[in-house]
Amino acid sequence: MTTTTLSIAVKPYTLKYLEASLFLQENEIYKLSKLDAFGLFLNTLMRRPLDDIQYHNYLKRYTAIFQVSVKVDEIVIMGFKLTPQGMVDFNNFVEGIIRSEFHAYVDYALEYGSSSRAKAFLKFREKYNMSEEDYPFETMKKSYDRYRERKLNKITEVQEARPLKLVA
Repeated sequence: MTTTTLSIAVKPYTLKYLEASLFLQENEIYKLSKLDAFGLFLNTLMRRPLDDIQYHNYLKRYTAIFQVSVKVDEIVIMGFKLTPQGMVDFNNFVEGIIRSEFHAYVDYALEYGSSSRAKAFLKFREKYNMSEEDYPFETMKKSYDRYRERKLNKITEVQEARPLKLVA
C-alpha cells in the first residue's frame, strides 16, 4: 500500500509528548490509525476540511513538526486535507490531553507518593523529555493552581446543593 507523509506543525513539547505517548523513536513517522485518540481526531479533522485565514499566522508559533504516514488511497478516496485550522485544533486537542494527564499525575504523586508539587512537576516534564523552555515551571504551577481551584469550587458546589426530593 502506497503512503505519503503529512507534516503537521506542532509546539516542541507537544511533539515530545506525542512521541512518548505513541512510543515513537525520535523522528519516527506516526502511521495514521483509528486505534488511538490522536489518530481518530486527525481522521475527523481531515474529513471536514475547514479553512480560516487567521490560522495561517497562528501556525508561526508552532516550531516543531509531527509527521504522519497516510495511505494515498485515503487521501484520494476520502478527500483528506489538513488545513491550518485543523493543525491548530490538533494542537489544542493534544495540549488538553497533556494538561489532564499532568493534573492527574500531580494529584497522584501528592496523594500516594512522597513527592512535593515541585518534584511532581519536574518528574512529569522528565517523563516526556520536556525542558523548562518547552513547559516552563511557572506555566505548570499556574495550570495546576487553576485546576485545583476549579476542582475545589466543584466540590463546594456539590456540598451546597440542595438534596433532590422524590416526587411520587
